[in-house]
Amino acid sequence: MREPSTSQTQMLERQFIVEVSSFRMPADKDHDIKERYKEIKARNERLKAETYAKYMKLTPTNQTRLMSAFDIKDRKP
Repeated sequence: MREPSTSQTQMLERQFIVEVSSFRMPADKDHDIKERYKEIKARNERLKAETYAKYMKLTPTNQTRLMSAFDIKDRKP
């Protein structure tokens, strides 16, 4: 393999510096992240409530079976 010449190396370094320095995060990025977090949290809470409501509609026998399967899966006594 041939070593890159000094001019090639310098050109690559300049290109890298330009690429890195030209990258800027949008100013409202933090706001977008916070809004996205709130949306995900609200969706998770809704799903949790729906799952719990379905669980409560199960017969006691099926509730016990479901919880037993969960305990076995997580190796709880």
